[in-house]
Amino acid sequence: MSFNRIIEIENTLRDFILYQLRKKYNGDWQKYYGISVDRIKKWEEKRDIALKKSLKTGIVESRLIYYSDFYDLSTIISKNWAALFKSVFEDKKEFDVYFKKMEEYRNTLAHGRLLLLHQSNLLEGICGEIRNKIIRYQSKMEYNVDIFPRIERVADNFGNVWPGFNSLHPKTTLFPGDILEITINATDPEDQPLEFRIQNTTPWQRENTIKLFIENKHVCLRKVFNVLMRSTRPYHSQVDRDGEVHLSYVILPKKAQEIK
Repeated sequence: MSFNRIIEIENTLRDFILYQLRKKYNGDWQKYYGISVDRIKKWEEKRDIALKKSLKTGIVESRLIYYSDFYDLSTIISKNWAALFKSVFEDKKEFDVYFKKMEEYRNTLAHGRLLLLHQSNLLEGICGEIRNKIIRYQSKMEYNVDIFPRIERVADNFGNVWPGFNSLHPKTTLFPGDILEITINATDPEDQPLEFRIQNTTPWQRENTIKLFIENKHVCLRKVFNVLMRSTRPYHSQVDRDGEVHLSYVILPKKAQEIK
């Protein structure tokens, strides 16, 4: 299992924590992090550094929780266990064991050391179990059933991240000749294969990263790309698909980039 895979589940947890806090507490949700003031200041310091670097790259994640350490996520979940996470992960002792093992193996990978085969398989299983519990919970909340897959996260190669709503409107301006890469993380409750596409633009594919070469035909002040996901079953939650996210970009002609 690669380090990138565990970062995926780490970010899935961050997105889900934000989703649960916002849904429960609305505008006051940040009060319920359960994290000390000193830890929050550390997050803010790391975000400030990232913002300064973004002046050169133009790519930055602005949500504060993305500058938390891995163990901070366990603290937030524990502080809000009864109100928000018991119905999702069910067994606190089991979750704590899973999280501790994930943290141990994450540190191993982060320091450039390889996991043994059985460790890699165990980590893959733990990550899959956690993602599966999240997807089952969200499916029950939305459909009252847990048989359909769900999109957890959509991100592009310019640092824009879809956090769980129906659409994302990145501030990134694109031009013909640019390459847009969209990565979709989704989970099926029965671990069935999933397929992805951009509607009317790319064919269905199993690979969860879609690469699109921006051309003159895409030029538009609000070009919308509908990112679709489906299982390989003969039935779907939305006729011919199981999930979709609408991404809209400003795409200007090449001469506008030259003038700029």
